[in-house]
Amino acid sequence: MAIYKIFIAVLTYRKVQMLLWNYILLFLFSCLGSFASTVDECDISVEERIRVGNKDITSQECVSDKLVHVACYSIDYGCYRSKTAVPGFQFRHGDSYSFDIINPESNNFADPYECAGTCLEKTDCQGFSIFPSSSRKCLLKSKRFKRSQPHNSLTSYMQYGVPFSSCNTGSCLEASYSTADLSIEACHTSCKADTDCLYFSLNEDGCNLHKKCTMNVNKASSVVCSRESVLILSTISNKGIIDLLTDSQNETCVTIRDYALTLRFPFPGVNKPLAPLTVNVQGKSLNCHRANSIHNDEEVVVYTHNSPNYGTSFEGLFQICRFISSNEKNCSFVCDCGRRYCEGVYVKFFQNTNKLEICEVTIN
Repeated sequence: MAIYKIFIAVLTYRKVQMLLWNYILLFLFSCLGSFASTVDECDISVEERIRVGNKDITSQECVSDKLVHVACYSIDYGCYRSKTAVPGFQFRHGDSYSFDIINPESNNFADPYECAGTCLEKTDCQGFSIFPSSSRKCLLKSKRFKRSQPHNSLTSYMQYGVPFSSCNTGSCLEASYSTADLSIEACHTSCKADTDCLYFSLNEDGCNLHKKCTMNVNKASSVVCSRESVLILSTISNKGIIDLLTDSQNETCVTIRDYALTLRFPFPGVNKPLAPLTVNVQGKSLNCHRANSIHNDEEVVVYTHNSPNYGTSFEGLFQICRFISSNEKNCSFVCDCGRRYCEGVYVKFFQNTNKLEICEVTIN
């Protein structure tokens, strides 16, 4: 009997030992798989890389959000976006558990761009996870997640591409005065309702309100968003211009005098099926762009980026939106970004005659 008990004890010990080794091997293979995945998604030539932050960004600021991988890093280059990055979304390795939106149409979308397009179309979608080996590959999420849960086979994306605010990768150097676990829409609403709030940021702590924001662009896991939806990209900063040009009142106009004025409308096509955008500009004495090249006497031109774009500045390669019709009081254009939602539409006004007045800009 004693010998039998010893035999059973040894056998049990061996089984436990084998189970421990199996778990260790699984863990090592998981780490190796994660490493291989990271190497592959970061295998991008220097010429094709999209930089995040400045050249002095550290690997911790680039790659890590409490040990959750968000971007690619090399010592000789700095931080850059991975192959799996998608404009309008913060990238995370891992899964955001639960809060799934059942959507059979997107089950087979293993491509992040296709899944993102489905998410951007839906008003209740806050992000998504990609699970390539599952029967449901594109998992839409109804709740914003502050960070993902470690998972070797999944990647997750949190949406910040919205039509009511313009967002850039980075953080505010100034501390926030309010923090809460809110969706981006609720965070924006909270900022708009508070006269002290000029910006809000979204990071691992949640929604943060700021009275002032000096941008720290070396923070890959955070985004800073504007209180106002439309940005003025020019030497002037009169926010009253935006109110006059988007108030649905054709009688309230802005005279363009000694400056060029560029307005950026963020993600104007989201929350509805993907389709070309119609841009209408109403004013007085309009002279709108008609051809494929810019002429000195033209005073209204509409642009979009001709490739995926992650920032809000008027930089990079653009395409001019197609002219439809015009007269002295109205100009119409069509902007088409192909299979992706336009990250921004830029309406640029030039003063040439001292008579140009802009009354309303709408995008449908």
